[in-house]
Amino acid sequence: MKEKLVMRTVLSAAWCTVLSIAVVVLAARKPEAPPQVVVRVDTPASAATAPAVAAPPIAGDASTALAKDLWRLDKEKGNVVFSPYGTARALELLKAGASGKMREGLERLLHGGTARLDARGIVESRHLWGQVGIPFKKEFNVDLVDFGKTEMARKTMNDRVAAETHGAIPQIVEAGRLNERTKLTITDALSMKAEWQKAFEKSHTRPGWFRSAADTECTVTFMNEDLPKARWGRSESVGAIELPYGHWVSEPEPTFPQLASGWCEPTGVVMDVIMPRDMDEYTLDLGGALALMTNAGANLWLPRFELRSEQHLLPSLRSLGLETKGDVDYSGFAGLNLAVDDITTTSWVKVDEEGTEAGSATVATIKDSIGFELPHPTFRIDHAFYFVVRDTNTGSVFFTGRVRRPDVTR
Repeated sequence: MKEKLVMRTVLSAAWCTVLSIAVVVLAARKPEAPPQVVVRVDTPASAATAPAVAAPPIAGDASTALAKDLWRLDKEKGNVVFSPYGTARALELLKAGASGKMREGLERLLHGGTARLDARGIVESRHLWGQVGIPFKKEFNVDLVDFGKTEMARKTMNDRVAAETHGAIPQIVEAGRLNERTKLTITDALSMKAEWQKAFEKSHTRPGWFRSAADTECTVTFMNEDLPKARWGRSESVGAIELPYGHWVSEPEPTFPQLASGWCEPTGVVMDVIMPRDMDEYTLDLGGALALMTNAGANLWLPRFELRSEQHLLPSLRSLGLETKGDVDYSGFAGLNLAVDDITTTSWVKVDEEGTEAGSATVATIKDSIGFELPHPTFRIDHAFYFVVRDTNTGSVFFTGRVRRPDVTR
């Protein structure tokens, strides 16, 4: 007996501590229209009822709160991906040298917390680059460059970050970003390469129809796998499924007998995919989606996708209360009158049968002022959805995004 249900999918993940994917699906807005399924759950008559499992714990840090705030301001209609963790880490460095209203605003943005990295497989490179000749305070551990020689300074910064991320972020500072007025630059680079705890069998991959939020259909490539341990759940308005990432070990271990059947050691980071009934009216609610996941075992159909996007964050941060000009004080860095010129973040993510690759580059520049029976229910992600890559131990949100069209990158 098959039953079609509408689901929202929440996607959150992180790599070396235990990654998982949660998916939420969009449904038709008008009841008289044909049913539009984003996450479809088909339960065969012979399938046993999925066992109830405890909802995953909901941890959080500064990146979790920042992700929620930035999604609340989102007005874009296309695909989006960004790194709340990278943004939070850059803002933490900015806060360290700020005083007065600027520091208070940054405290509010970070909700008084910090972003924490405690996951294998995720590499971070964070630096504070300052103009040579300026007496920066020693506690900031500033890397000195000559911004007057912009190309030389840019090469030094890019080469250092590329080396520390093993080539994953070859160019964090683009041409034209620096000039002689630049006095301080904050860079935070994040790269991730994670395998699914159970990979999707490539022979199962096939084309299928996907409905975007604009009620238009396109053909995309769906991956498929039966995941007996995947957590999932649904309500009338949303559904969610959580898929773990893992770390392959060279020798089978008694504590992980599942290795023989194609599973690998859990690591602690997860990806949640979230499919809302109405993408245009929905604001990402990670906690609410995770609370739904009380069942285990699903046959998942998930589109392959690859996204890349860039955001200029100052307008959004100002809307959230950050003061960037006027009566603000940055003298904590070196006793100088400085002003934030720009904060940008460029992020990308690629999801396929083997796992997830993702990266982000956040830069803040500071200048002088200025169909057959299956053993588990089927989840078919064939509507627009959100995803979140997070660390289940610390709550850090490394990457989050929205997929309206899996067949395009923007």
